[in-house]
Order: sequence, then C-alpha cells, then structure tokens
Amino acid sequence: MEETHTTKINQDVLTVKETARYLRISEMTVLRLVNKGLLPAIKLGRQWRISTPVILRMIRDHMLQGIDNL
Repeated sequence: MEETHTTKINQDVLTVKETARYLRISEMTVLRLVNKGLLPAIKLGRQWRISTPVILRMIRDHMLQGIDNL
C-alpha cells in the first residue's frame, strides 16, 4: 500500500528534468518559465519541483486561449 502512495506522489510532482522531458522543451526553458513566474513551482532545498496537475491545467488553458482566438 505504501508503494502505491509514494508512486502517486512522485507522478504528481516532477523535477525540472522530468518537466522538460514531459513538455519536450529544454531544462533551461523550464527554469526560465519558473523564474519568470510563468510556471508555478516550489523550491525544495536547491531543486525545483513542478506539479503535474498545474502543467496539465496550463496546457488546457493555453489550448482554450487558442480556440477563443479563432
């Protein structure tokens, strides 16, 4: 049971590297977005963590903006 909970948590929070891979952009671009406040993230020690639900919401919102501009 504990492994399932841990796995779920790990899938909901990504590192910069995992986020870059997920979005198919560079790690530097992820860091720029975080530093500009365009991608909400939390800093734990020296590393940033990005919420998967936040990423999905941003993608959805971006897609909806495109539809509104048609």
